[in-house]
Amino acid sequence: MLKKNANYFIKTLELQPHVENGFFKETYRSQITNDNRKSVLTSIFYLIKHGQRLAFRKLNYSDEVVVFQKGKSMEIIMIDLEGKLIIQKIGENIENGEKMQTVIPANFIACFRCRIEENIESENDFCLFACICVPGFHYEDFKLLTIDEILVECPGIDRKEFSAILDEM
Repeated sequence: MLKKNANYFIKTLELQPHVENGFFKETYRSQITNDNRKSVLTSIFYLIKHGQRLAFRKLNYSDEVVVFQKGKSMEIIMIDLEGKLIIQKIGENIENGEKMQTVIPANFIACFRCRIEENIESENDFCLFACICVPGFHYEDFKLLTIDEILVECPGIDRKEFSAILDEM
């Protein structure tokens, strides 16, 4: 029987390394465009492995629906427009507060991390999810952020709480 670990999904879904970390593939780009001639909807598969986290980033004009697909649960750390920190767990353990999908509103800062409770890395420790952006994802609307840039953009952020989150990463 074929083992469906992270490498299986990377190969089978033809995922490629992403600038943020992890692996991805665009699976759909709508031919319908908005007034700015940009696709109204895009969809990707994304996979992150044990202990990986994506960079903090912001989508300026797109709401992003994140849908759990397979593997271990993950956390999405979001910072809203006022600097409030929101942590959303994505996975199939609904009884433990995880959600199968969530939305990252446009202009929120976000970071994804694959959280594994045990300290032992396994080839099955990965999270595969889909991201649907409306309007569609365009690199010119995407910005990677350093910690210093986050502190400037979000002067209301609770620095102690944010430092504690960073220490866990």
